Amino acid sequence: LVVVCCCPGGTASNIMCHMFRADVALSITLTATSSIVAFVALPANLAIYLGKVELEETLELHAWDLSKLTLVIVIGTGTGIALERHGSTKVLRFIQAMGSASTVFLLAKSLISSAHSQVPIWQVKP
Repeated sequence: LVVVCCCPGGTASNIMCHMFRADVALSITLTATSSIVAFVALPANLAIYLGKVELEETLELHAWDLSKLTLVIVIGTGTGIALERHGSTKVLRFIQAMGSASTVFLLAKSLISSAHSQVPIWQVKP
């Protein structure tokens, strides 16, 4: 729970901004910035918070895992910016439609899977 609370916001805010016609570029910029800052802030916050309850020995953070997350966000954001500037209107509309459709599909699949599961989601092994 402490790890989740220390993590930056995800793409849900970007999707909500897109759905309600808010400033998506600002939302993406803030999400990317907070993810980059989290590369340093997450381990620091965990050291502070878990040090207070003496749990720091039970948690391991790997720099490569944090780096992969940051790279995925930065590469995805950069690709989106490049497509927005240099892509054709038809391609952009297709990508937006596929993104919206896949979001709805994945949310529905997750809800249905969790409703029919006998094992609580927090006990599922990856």
